[in-house]
Amino acid sequence: MITGFDSIRDFLRFASAREFWVDDDPPHKFEYPPNLLERIGRGIIKPSFGTGDRVLKHITEPHVVTALALAALAGVTFLFYPDLTSEVVVRVIPITKSIEPWMIKFAGFIASQATILGVGWNILGRLYNQTLMQAWKDKQIVPIPLGAVMRNPPQNQ
Repeated sequence: MITGFDSIRDFLRFASAREFWVDDDPPHKFEYPPNLLERIGRGIIKPSFGTGDRVLKHITEPHVVTALALAALAGVTFLFYPDLTSEVVVRVIPITKSIEPWMIKFAGFIASQATILGVGWNILGRLYNQTLMQAWKDKQIVPIPLGAVMRNPPQNQ
């Protein structure tokens, strides 16, 4: 049985943390040797979670807001005008003519399954890391979520 968590919320904060910090004076990043499962999991989820982390860190910058707005406009345009949008994309980028719908579905399926597998391995690796779990049980570390910008020292919650 896994112990050391007060609630599901506590477990989710642990599982979804980008990194951990020691809430000492002065606060610093908690360095621990990640085991093989955690390293593999981190490697698998890095493309999706790393991009999300960067976007969340810079969400207030104008170029990120503009890029997100353009992506939303493109998505809505494709949603409401799929035939016309497909024709325009094929004219602008001719190589897209050879992409079949099943290829996009398959790529989405593989990406989602790999992300789920990577998240699971990352969490499992953390749970079996004695150094990390002992520091968590002793309330020595604070989880830092995705997108957090470390300007101020973390306060143990």
